Amino acid sequence: MYPRLDKKLYQSPYIEMFYCLGKEWEDKDVFIVIGYSFRDDIIKNIFINGLKKCNKKRIILVHPGAETIRDNMFKDYAS
Repeated sequence: MYPRLDKKLYQSPYIEMFYCLGKEWEDKDVFIVIGYSFRDDIIKNIFINGLKKCNKKRIILVHPGAETIRDNMFKDYAS
């Protein structure tokens, strides 16, 4: 991710990254996410909507606050 506060999310390169993430979600069963807090609503929604479509997919979150993120953002899908 490009760490910019003023990023234009619907322009290149972001739109391409979101598209690729959505396509990868369709093709993969397990996602390993390292050091990401899911504060970006667009990316968080890609994961949440993907889990809604197929709750057999899994996210492995490597983050110091992983349990808090799981409980706050993915509680309906945690196992």
